[in-house]
Amino acid sequence: PKSVRVHKIIYLNFRENWRDEFTITLNGWARRMFLKSELDLGTWVRKSVCVRGWIKSRNSPMINASHREQTEVLAR
Repeated sequence: PKSVRVHKIIYLNFRENWRDEFTITLNGWARRMFLKSELDLGTWVRKSVCVRGWIKSRNSPMINASHREQTEVLAR
């Protein structure tokens, strides 16, 4: 995924056209916890990522990850 920060929200987009593809959002407390855990989102590029949560539809399907434990980079 490609990470994009807009105001206080980080969007992890899995395709170039974010309006048609899946996105993970990190905002508020979750964003700070992800950054504090020294997680380098750049290492997620070209990797399979598992995310758990409720899917919302806002321009595209998205999950707001509120806890680091909701995400996992899968081994190949």
